Amino acid sequence: MITSGNPKHSRTPGRFFLPRRPTIWELAGFLILGLLPGLMSSQAARAAGIGAQFPSEKMTCTDAQTGLVITVLTRAPGMDNKLYQTHPSWLADGKHIVFVSDRAGSPQLFAVNEETGVITQLTQGPPVSHAYPGRRDNDLFLFQDQRVKRIDVGAVLGDCAQGEIQSATAYETVLAAFPEEMEIRDVPSIDADGKWLYTSGRDPKTDEWFLIKLNLESGGWTRFLKTPFMTGHVQANPVVPGLIMYCHETGGDAPQRIWVTRSDGSGNMPFYQESPDEWVTHEVWWGMDRALFNISEETAKMGNKPFGVASVRYPDREAVLHYRGPNWHVCGSPDQRYAVVDTFRGELILIDPARGETRLLTQGHRPRKNVHMHPSFSPDGRRVLFVSECFGNYDIMTIEIPLWSELKKQP
Repeated sequence: MITSGNPKHSRTPGRFFLPRRPTIWELAGFLILGLLPGLMSSQAARAAGIGAQFPSEKMTCTDAQTGLVITVLTRAPGMDNKLYQTHPSWLADGKHIVFVSDRAGSPQLFAVNEETGVITQLTQGPPVSHAYPGRRDNDLFLFQDQRVKRIDVGAVLGDCAQGEIQSATAYETVLAAFPEEMEIRDVPSIDADGKWLYTSGRDPKTDEWFLIKLNLESGGWTRFLKTPFMTGHVQANPVVPGLIMYCHETGGDAPQRIWVTRSDGSGNMPFYQESPDEWVTHEVWWGMDRALFNISEETAKMGNKPFGVASVRYPDREAVLHYRGPNWHVCGSPDQRYAVVDTFRGELILIDPARGETRLLTQGHRPRKNVHMHPSFSPDGRRVLFVSECFGNYDIMTIEIPLWSELKKQP
């Protein structure tokens, strides 16, 4: 059962941005942004492919309610979306953020340099919407046409700096291929030791669901756990090798959402043991021994259980409620100091579990109720990456986590 609780976060409506006098460089940047539709379409037509580079779209703005500065990293026409919050978004160098964009004509992967704002295309060919950045090297692991690929992003960025970009095959390594008749139904996740890739699949002939592990050195793969339900959100623990979390994916309320297993299929069990009157969603690892998850607001319609953000510990499965209030997706800093949750209203709420308090970071990011903000912490825990539609299309942004004393307490 969940223990403890936190004060409910209160919210007041407000405008998204405060006006600020722009510098001459920002004025020049705004002019460039105004010309971007034509520039981007012509450049994409000229040079779409691995190694194509796009000029910086970086700018800053200030949240009108909290006063915090937001860094906007993309402003191109079309859709720029981040990787799912269950996966890393930063490359191993800590300088580049990987994201998905259709700016080159179809969904492909790109990397934006946080300092310079320069954007580099990392994939081409059939559409790619998900990937797993390696933790040790600047590389990406992804699925494309039933093939498992590794992209040497370090080589791509290095050759771009030298002006000597090569063909796509120079940067791609095909690690394995899955049978055409097998459906791969989840994004890749890499083990903490960097040796294994995990995902889920389905046999359309038998409608059987299973977890898969792939040896990244040999290319051999096997089904290591059969499940009686549709599986999703397969996540290798970021610290402990061979510890896998996954979920019963329904698109709604599963009778038992979160599960945990070892990579040989042993120890398979419900992780957070939910009750029939709880609606549990969107789990993500939080360090070596905890997972964060949301208890949906829909829970309030099912009984008297509280809703908000909670965590569960492995292996004793002790659960704690850290925040009561609106919630959707959650993530936690690597040091377990903070958690951040987004809401259907387009807010980001910072949670300090030790204090049992919350603060609003920013708001106004879902004016059309389309985007999923999907927040993620940077590897150093100092900023949060999220998606916003405040400018009319999907853009990726970051916000620094200030000192707690600098955050405004909401009335």
